Amino acid sequence: MRTPTTDQFAVLYDQLRPGLGRLSRLRARLIVLGYPPHDAYLVSVTEAWRAMHELCVRTHYLSCRGGVGGADAAAQSKDQKVV
Repeated sequence: MRTPTTDQFAVLYDQLRPGLGRLSRLRARLIVLGYPPHDAYLVSVTEAWRAMHELCVRTHYLSCRGGVGGADAAAQSKDQKVV
């Protein structure tokens, strides 16, 4: 299986960010409207927001060229031959 490149992760990150923004605004709006903290809908939105946030952070790390997420390191180790 081929590992995606940092550039591919960067494109994916750019595509995910608007969804995270929408969930953030929806969550904030529900809080402003006074939804109780244990309301099923607010809890679902908050869980979705947390999952999307984690996905965005992990995708961002994998898009970093400095090896933060390990995407380049994994690709480089496959390309290197052990003698």
